[in-house]
Amino acid sequence: MNAIIRTVKDIPADDRRGLENVVGRKLAEDDRVAISILQDTSIDQGRTPPWENFFEGLSEEDIADIERIALRRANLTRAFD
Repeated sequence: MNAIIRTVKDIPADDRRGLENVVGRKLAEDDRVAISILQDTSIDQGRTPPWENFFEGLSEEDIADIERIALRRANLTRAFD
C-alpha cells in the first residue's frame, strides 16, 4: 500500500475544500493529508454477490408485480410535454 502525502498549504483551494468536505473539518495550513488507496477484499471472487440473487425464490407473478411497480415509478419522474 502506497500513501500519497501532501501538506495542506501546497493543495489548491478548490481541492482543499473538497478534502475538508470529505474529512468533515477545516484543514490548517500546517496539516498534512495522507491518502491511501486500498483494494476491497471483502467480496469473495468465487461467489455471486447477494444483490445478483434479488429475484431468487420469487414466483413469476411476484417478479411481474415488482416490474410493474418499478415501471410505474419510473414514469412518475419523467416530464411530459
